[in-house]
Amino acid sequence: MSEQTDIATYPKEEAIVREIKTGNFQQVEKLAEEWIQQLPIEKENSEEKKLAEEAFYYARFFLNRSERLSMIHRGRERANLFREYLRQLRELREENNFIPHSPFWQAMKLYIYQNIAESLSSVFSGQQAYNLDTEEQLIFAESLIEIGSLKQALDALAFFIKMHPRNARARLLYAYVYFLLGNEKEFLKQFREALFLNPDVLDKNTHRIPEGTLRKLYDFVCEQTENPRVRYRSYALLLEVQKIYSDHRILSKNEALKVQTEFFRLYDEYKKQPEREDELLPRLLHFLIWLILYFRGTKNFDKAEEFRLRMVDLDMHTWETFYKNHLE
Repeated sequence: MSEQTDIATYPKEEAIVREIKTGNFQQVEKLAEEWIQQLPIEKENSEEKKLAEEAFYYARFFLNRSERLSMIHRGRERANLFREYLRQLRELREENNFIPHSPFWQAMKLYIYQNIAESLSSVFSGQQAYNLDTEEQLIFAESLIEIGSLKQALDALAFFIKMHPRNARARLLYAYVYFLLGNEKEFLKQFREALFLNPDVLDKNTHRIPEGTLRKLYDFVCEQTENPRVRYRSYALLLEVQKIYSDHRILSKNEALKVQTEFFRLYDEYKKQPEREDELLPRLLHFLIWLILYFRGTKNFDKAEEFRLRMVDLDMHTWETFYKNHLE
């Protein structure tokens, strides 16, 4: 969910937050203008002035679009409008160097996500849900998470995953909802699945990594490299190698065939493009762990040994750590 806003620091702050959440932007504009006019000269370049200006920008942004919004009450078109407004506001914030995580930005996001969720809820609840594209369904789920409708978000994601079981972003959101609900076992299961399907899902989603051991391990990986893709893939591998998960996730026969195919495809790239070693190696090792576990589980020890030797050849240290933690 969105970060909690701090206790109001300035006199008009609490009132502006309240009006933003209800979408009363005429009142937001009035309060922000009064605030700016009342500021003394010595606060011309202060944080307080920047905060007041931010509120004014948001008010003008929505007042300039009020006529169009008044013509579209619900449904996909209104949801898509708010999605576009969210994108534009993020650009506006960047251009104007607004204060990160300000209370007005938190309130603004809540207002937008509330509108997206309300606009899509009537569509999602009926047969029209099948007409929503992948992005719309995931945005709907994200919006429900942001406004705190966790049970509804869980239901929406379960519906989506039933149709798209290999969608890593959906799995990550599913995991995050379980984390917010306090179900650690299911959270770890879905988090692991998301990272296995595609570690790069963490791009723009690292805020879904909870504080504690998982966050510390991610911070550790970040200290080793500045390359985002290397970070995400190394992190996914690290969680498999260390004793983070309570049990092994054994592949099905079809999954094992797909993983083998993907392993050999990546291995060819690895050999042909040595400059990409840092990016490809963690993913190759990740695949090898799952293949070794699969063939050991099916008692095909020749294949298990074949992939074990490949892992030793690629990275002896990772193999030794994995063996010590999981196979001894």
